[in-house]
Amino acid sequence: MIARAAEEVRGVEEVAARYKRAWWEAMDVLGVKRPSDVPHATAHVGRMVEVVAEPVRRGLAYETADGVHLSVEKIDGYGLLAHQPLAWD
Repeated sequence: MIARAAEEVRGVEEVAARYKRAWWEAMDVLGVKRPSDVPHATAHVGRMVEVVAEPVRRGLAYETADGVHLSVEKIDGYGLLAHQPLAWD
């Protein structure tokens, strides 16, 4: 959004509003009912940071230059639902 706003020499909010309008217009054409609540991720960034920080704090995830990654080998039963073993035999 930031890059697109810079390209278009517009505010981020203006670019976001345009894409939001286009999304809802497409959903209307498809006959998709609108939800009663439409939360925006930007209103919850603080909580998202807390949620991601918790597994790092507990040693279940680690930070790299490109993000935070789950240490799947430390999660009991990870992959069981998908029948995916952690071993690369």
